[in-house]
Amino acid sequence: PVLPPVGVASGTAVVQAAWAVLVAYYTRLRCGKGEFIDFSRFGAVLQALDPPFGAEGQAVVGLKSPAELWRGRPRNQQIYPIFTC
Repeated sequence: PVLPPVGVASGTAVVQAAWAVLVAYYTRLRCGKGEFIDFSRFGAVLQALDPPFGAEGQAVVGLKSPAELWRGRPRNQQIYPIFTC
C-alpha cells in the first residue's frame, strides 16, 4: 500500500499543539489567568488529516448522498485493493 510520508502525523500534531499553547499564553497575558490544555496527538491528527471527522465532515453533519460525495472526482476505491486468499 501507499504509505504516508514519515513524520506527517507528528508534524501536524506539533503545529496544533503550538497553536494551543500560544492561545493559552495570549489568554494569560490578557486575563492574568492560566489555561489548562488537554491535548491528544491522535485527536489532532484525526481532525487535520481525516476530513470526514472535521468541522464540516460527514461524521459531524450526517452522511452525504453518493452524488455529493464524489462531486465529479474519480472514484478511486481501488487504491488499496483487497485480494482473497
